[in-house]
Amino acid sequence: MEQSNLNRPWLIRRSVQQWLTVGGYLLVWILIGVFSQNVSLVVGAWLLLGGFGLWLLVVLWWQKPLANYSLKQVLWPAFAWGGAIVTVEVVFILAVYLASRGTNANLVQNTNQLVLMVKQMPLVAVYILVIAPILEELVFRVSLFERLVNGFHWFLGGTTRFHKSLIAVAALVTALLFAQVHSGIILPQYVLISLILQYLYCHYRNPWVNIFAHIGLNFLTLGFLLV
Repeated sequence: MEQSNLNRPWLIRRSVQQWLTVGGYLLVWILIGVFSQNVSLVVGAWLLLGGFGLWLLVVLWWQKPLANYSLKQVLWPAFAWGGAIVTVEVVFILAVYLASRGTNANLVQNTNQLVLMVKQMPLVAVYILVIAPILEELVFRVSLFERLVNGFHWFLGGTTRFHKSLIAVAALVTALLFAQVHSGIILPQYVLISLILQYLYCHYRNPWVNIFAHIGLNFLTLGFLLV
């Protein structure tokens, strides 16, 4: 929950900025989905790079959300959580394998499209390894999750009695939306990934840890699918 000693105008401005970050991301996601229908993979790739890349630049320029966080103590936590990331990766790879056998068409379609885009247009790797991890952590962890937690507290009159329960509910809601955005339906693989990233954010309170963990996850996934 946000600190009470912060002035009210700052809290309102931060709340508006975070909700606009989430809303803008979802709007870009919807528009890309609409305009990428019946177009070539190259055009779809440019829509991904242009749409999400532009929104990331807007968020970074407008809010400067990473300005107050240090990079000095990020690498060790990210390394320490390598085991957790690899565990998620194994689950994800297994899911892709099962999807290729016809048990999960949505997941295999999503990953195959990205792999085909990378093969036809290597620049898409910039989206997968840079744009997506940074933007998604700012949207889902820094903005949506924080707004949900504070919104739940406000709804209950500011009580801290159910703080851990509210965090768990906010994390689950965030994970469900994260999964929906990534696969078109709510898949447990994406829910699990989001919950682990959510834990990292709650534990370290530094989005850089999440960003590097997310980059590592995407790097492993992309490397496996390209082999």
